[in-house]
Amino acid sequence: MRPAAESRSPLALISSADAVRGVAMPASRRSQSCTGIWLLAIGVAAGLALALGGCAAARQRAKPPASDPTLSRLIEQLGSPDDEKRTAAMESLQGLGRSAVPALVTALKHPSEQVRWGAAEVLREIGSPDAVEGLIAALGDSSSLVRQSAVEALGQIGDRRAAQPLIQLYDREEDAQVRYECLTSLGRIGDPAAADLLLRESRSSDPYARMWAVDAMCTMGDARAADLALSALRDPNRYVRRQIAYSCARFYNSPAAYAALVDVALQDDDFQTGAWARQHLATALRSDAALAAEVRNRGAAALEASQRRGDGAGRVRAALLLGEAGDRRAVPALIEALGDQVPLVRQDAARLLGRVGDRRAVEPLVKALQDQWTLVRATAYNSLQWLAEDGDPKAKEAVANYKGVKFQTRLPR
Repeated sequence: MRPAAESRSPLALISSADAVRGVAMPASRRSQSCTGIWLLAIGVAAGLALALGGCAAARQRAKPPASDPTLSRLIEQLGSPDDEKRTAAMESLQGLGRSAVPALVTALKHPSEQVRWGAAEVLREIGSPDAVEGLIAALGDSSSLVRQSAVEALGQIGDRRAAQPLIQLYDREEDAQVRYECLTSLGRIGDPAAADLLLRESRSSDPYARMWAVDAMCTMGDARAADLALSALRDPNRYVRRQIAYSCARFYNSPAAYAALVDVALQDDDFQTGAWARQHLATALRSDAALAAEVRNRGAAALEASQRRGDGAGRVRAALLLGEAGDRRAVPALIEALGDQVPLVRQDAARLLGRVGDRRAVEPLVKALQDQWTLVRATAYNSLQWLAEDGDPKAKEAVANYKGVKFQTRLPR
């Protein structure tokens, strides 16, 4: 699966494209760097960046060219029924780098579907333009898995020679996952020739086609992406809203975008979508006093209104938004949210209580050190550290006595 490598989520969210795509269909997406689903929390971004860098560095340490018999053996091993042998072959071929590309391109025509798929996967990891023509030819493979891997590889390489073949494949492809990957790869390649297709699919009745088309327009930086990204925040499908709120972040930097993000933070019943909206706003709040005042006013009004209505979920959303603005009016509701049944809500409440810095939060945060969810405990400890530095004696005692899991890097306040 592809990780959200640039994520700076304030929450432990499965926020990458894969989390959404995985809900829709069984086919999984492989990582651009290292295989796996990445569960992210703010404060560990630096560690994740180091991990990602380590993966890339390992691939860049090229080994001496292998002899033809060795290459042939590794290619055949891609078809092994033994997972460990197959993985070892893929890693060895990746380590050979560009010197393995001609043999891998030839392997795209191998009789074994498993070998063809493995060859396309390795070519994606190597990322050499020398593989483009062979991968374009593989778009006509009889196996949808091989076609999908070839599409992903072409997107990773980013060579514009692949744009038109991918557009043509999209229009004739029957496999939904391959079609979605075409949209993503076209966005990565960034050829303006793909814009008409992407704009058309942004209005598709298929929510996942809409989602990946808008995502691709944002990736390629098309002039129409900002309007599409704003419209997608109102999409009826929560997975569309969630993905676009994450991946189109750079387009949420205008007064209209800020107003829309406040609406999402206060009204969207999908927690992760609201979390992305609040994160984008939190970044802007640091330098925009007028926006900070608007967020405080709207957040406080929403908090009061939801309390009158007995709307518990709305009260939590309002408190989380106010907490991002450092507003002490959020504290009672944030303390209450430490007992929410959703772990992500408890964790974010713990984080924001540290940001606000109100001493009323100390005892509830000490209690949260016993939470059954590890990230809640670690976040509560982090917030108590801030309160201890503010001089609270109970916070100091709790920090001194805590023996549980801690973040390697302090979460920012």
